[in-house]
Amino acid sequence: MSENQNYRLHAFIEGRVQGVGFRYFTMSAAQEYGLKGWVRNLYDGRVEVLAEGEHGQLNLLLGDLRKGPRSAVVEDIEYSFTDAKGDLNDFTHDTRHKNFSVGARHCLRFLDTSCLASTFIYI
Repeated sequence: MSENQNYRLHAFIEGRVQGVGFRYFTMSAAQEYGLKGWVRNLYDGRVEVLAEGEHGQLNLLLGDLRKGPRSAVVEDIEYSFTDAKGDLNDFTHDTRHKNFSVGARHCLRFLDTSCLASTFIYI
């Protein structure tokens, strides 16, 4: 990957990452690195980040995402790099939630055993 070519980073951060300023921490870092994209909370407790920019700047953001703000505890991060699409604007906080199935992982995470037999879909 060329350092000066634009790429897209799509990341899912798991742990204690909601209610601790993670989105604003991410927005601040991404804006500092001159990236475009968004960050949002997901219903299952993770944070999702979509960012575009130079590969080196995206790697700096990825390093920040691995640490998070002082009050966060990052347990896992899944990410991928693809070619930039050029369809993102200035880095923002996206309040729309992505449609996805939560299922048993959500039930166990919040110790709600009553929903283990079914899967919920949030729209």
